[in-house]
Amino acid sequence: MRARSGHRPPASGSTPTCAPAAEAVVGILNGVDYSVWNPATDPFLPHNYDHDDLSGKSLNKIALTDLLRLGGAAGSPLIGMVTRLTSQKGIDLVMQVLPALIETRELRFVVLGNGETRYERFFEDLQRRFPAARCFMKVTARSSLTSSRAQRTSS
Repeated sequence: MRARSGHRPPASGSTPTCAPAAEAVVGILNGVDYSVWNPATDPFLPHNYDHDDLSGKSLNKIALTDLLRLGGAAGSPLIGMVTRLTSQKGIDLVMQVLPALIETRELRFVVLGNGETRYERFFEDLQRRFPAARCFMKVTARSSLTSSRAQRTSS
């Protein structure tokens, strides 16, 4: 199937299934709805920012590290990850490189998610090994993945 102007053909062999409903099907690029996850207008962020004024980004970083009581220097990198902890998300790649990064560089790492037990245990172990600069927030049935937490972590 050839893509019409402004449209991309569905991936993973779904073209025959989706083609009849092409006008009714809406996709969200990279799984993110930018009308909701927009740092310029996001009500869950303590400080909004956009491409013309990025000052809110560093203020959000400070607010998140204070909220989570993470150690480390203000200028050290903060990596945030909000995801399901499953193999299809590439967590195995993170497992291969993250411990060495943590041991050799001053950085902070925040994970918000849940999923396969082996991945949850990996992040729980990292938090035990490096408590001052790491945070793993497991999402459970009682502590759902709220937009506020997710958006603050990913901003």
